[in-house]
Amino acid sequence: MEGVSVYLTPEDRQVNSWGAAGLTNAEGFATLKTNSVFDGAVPGNYIISFRKLGEPVGMNTPPTLIPEKYALGKSQKTITVSPNQSEYMFALEGL
Repeated sequence: MEGVSVYLTPEDRQVNSWGAAGLTNAEGFATLKTNSVFDGAVPGNYIISFRKLGEPVGMNTPPTLIPEKYALGKSQKTITVSPNQSEYMFALEGL
C-alpha cells in the first residue's frame, strides 16, 4: 500500500533514544530515516507501527485505513533491527 507512514519507536529509550520513520512507495516499501535526517535505523529493538488516513467525509476526521493493532501509539508489534540486515518485510493482516 502506498502512502503508509512507518514508525520505529525504541522499546527501551534508555538504551536507544533514536526513533526512525518512513513513507511507503507504490510498491509498499519504505526507506527509513532516523530523526528525519540520517538514513536507516539504529540497531536495536523497536515497536513498529503504521498510519494511513483515508479521505475525510464532510467535516469528519479522516478514517484510519490501518487496523488498530498496528496503529501508532497502540501497536505492540516488535521488530529487531540488526547491523547486518538492510531489508525487513512486515505484512499487515486485516487490510
